[in-house]
Amino acid sequence: MHRSMRKCLQDFLYVAVLIELLLITFIFPIALVNRSAAVSKTDPEQNGRVVTHWPRESTNASLDQSPLRVTLKNNSQVTTFNGSRELFPSPWLLRRKTTNPSENVDLWGCREIDRIAIGRTLGKGTTKQVQKGEFDGRPVVVKTVSDRVNDITSCRRKKGKANIASCYRFANYKVLKEIALLQQLRHPNIAKLLGYCIRDESPGRESVRLVMEYGQPVEIRKVQWPAKLQLAIDLAELLHFLHVSPMGPLRIGDFKRDQFRKINNTLKLSDLDDLTADELSCTDQSDCFILNKDMGVPCIESVCKGFNTVANVKVAKERFFNTIFERPPLSVKDESLDLLRVLSTEQIDTVTLRNKIDLIKKQYEEATR
Repeated sequence: MHRSMRKCLQDFLYVAVLIELLLITFIFPIALVNRSAAVSKTDPEQNGRVVTHWPRESTNASLDQSPLRVTLKNNSQVTTFNGSRELFPSPWLLRRKTTNPSENVDLWGCREIDRIAIGRTLGKGTTKQVQKGEFDGRPVVVKTVSDRVNDITSCRRKKGKANIASCYRFANYKVLKEIALLQQLRHPNIAKLLGYCIRDESPGRESVRLVMEYGQPVEIRKVQWPAKLQLAIDLAELLHFLHVSPMGPLRIGDFKRDQFRKINNTLKLSDLDDLTADELSCTDQSDCFILNKDMGVPCIESVCKGFNTVANVKVAKERFFNTIFERPPLSVKDESLDLLRVLSTEQIDTVTLRNKIDLIKKQYEEATR
């Protein structure tokens, strides 16, 4: 019964995120047509959450005639955004004030993001183009949907120019999903969301820009053992957080080193749009194999039960842990090799993984005193 209730809660939270994103993408832009102004302010009863208030105006108002005006009030500071045809998501997503008191930082809006000097292109995926930018001397990462990404080019070939708006709508949905996940899944080993801007630049073509922390590629073989060990600790902490997340166990769908960055000497997941709470469907046990190996994940009622966490740990071994622990100091050689053996042959939970890596760290520190 407990498992059933927990599963229902997980499904509810996950569906709530998807419904909210659908509202943001399709319903909310339509609602702006009959609104000429909006005021968003921090509500002390909502733990610093920004609440949007829509005044009553003439139903003849349009986006072209009446630009959206949004005011964010944080303590004594008042910031006003005046934008031509700017689109802001609903109050649930629009939380310009972070909920973590230790951060105490406002998220950037369109006005700040417009000031970012865009530099070189860092990469291009199926949906997003990733560029390095600079804001007041601070390096940042800017993610946008580009004409050149695979999702847009393939969609344009299929649907033609007449239906280009639907191509951008789906691609922007994935960026909005990442924004929502970044706001909900705050953790020291997940890259920090700095801000976002949603703007209707032409009829049916919305522009979504997402700004995150900038970091360096993860180069495991180029760092010394203590730094390698810290990478392992960071990764184990992230895997445990994904296992106990409020949306249920989350799996990194595209698990590779390029999805991670080293930011302020900390390993962080920097691409979240492939995170999923759905466990793999199956018809028999072989469908639940991970990297063509049976890791003991059962096929029950057409679902690979517990697949997400086991898959994260197994793929993390192949992408990270094998390289990190391939040449350990003699003082922790036996423990390091034992960890790799267990990861290869057994199903290991995230708590046990953290404990084993902590033990290697303590043993190494004692040997180097």
